[in-house]
Amino acid sequence: MNWTWFVIGFICILVAASAVLGLYFYVSNKKVLFLNKLGSQYMTWEIWDQALQAFEKARHCDPNHYLAYYNIGYVLYFGKKVHGPALEALDRALVLNPDFAEAHYAKGHLLYYARHLSEEAARHLEKAAALDPAMAGPCNTLGLIESAANNWEKALEYFEEAVQRSSEYASAHCNMGIALISLNRSSEAEKAFRHATAFASANAANFINLGNALGMAGKAEEAIAAFETARKLDPNNASVHFWLGALLLNSSKTQEAVRALNESLVQREDQAFCHYNLALAYEKLNLAQASKRHMDRAIELHPEIAGDLE
Repeated sequence: MNWTWFVIGFICILVAASAVLGLYFYVSNKKVLFLNKLGSQYMTWEIWDQALQAFEKARHCDPNHYLAYYNIGYVLYFGKKVHGPALEALDRALVLNPDFAEAHYAKGHLLYYARHLSEEAARHLEKAAALDPAMAGPCNTLGLIESAANNWEKALEYFEEAVQRSSEYASAHCNMGIALISLNRSSEAEKAFRHATAFASANAANFINLGNALGMAGKAEEAIAAFETARKLDPNNASVHFWLGALLLNSSKTQEAVRALNESLVQREDQAFCHYNLALAYEKLNLAQASKRHMDRAIELHPEIAGDLE
């Protein structure tokens, strides 16, 4: 009889302990989810220190929670530009979940941009792209790796895949345009750059690329309009003023060209070809001294110009 009560009591203790343990894990899991959500909100606001604190607390609550390690790695790399600890956190996330596409993408991005390890980066990016067919970022970065190696056909394939996965991915459209220009497919490049400006209309670089493509196609007025838009978006960009000035000069709008080229030199004085174009513009305006001054400066900065003038 005593043994019966002992067994019953022991079973009751086990049941109670299991209930307490289950409640602990339930509460702990809820806390981890809350901390990850809180940290993600801080990431959205780019409050990186607060985000990192939340993710560190999530990791402390559950040392085997792969998402906490990924988030820590993401904040350290993209937010705080700390590469070593970021790589360690991403590696830990992949140990806990080898098929986590986002961690492969982040690690590949880090290996390429921060460590310049193209081959190793490509392996992780390929893995990310295979694991998540909707993820466009890895394809875009793979295209950039191929672009850096001047493998333009392969780069174009990756950019096209990125756009297929995310039709409004402006960077991929822009990169596709650059690849097409390099492959002498300028009309297709123009279309790609137009898509880039449509999907990222506040990005001056997209309008600069579009302006260059239009200029190469002989569409001077449209090119000038594209550079005018770029100038409004980024008035301190020396390249915008330079290319606008060059187009205006070629379109016989000499006074406007002089203003644009001078503004480019205000932003960055050591541009040999800007001085050269300004010398040509002043020559057209019969301002010999100003023309000579800028031609002399152009030759000083880039002596090969003197040989071209002979």
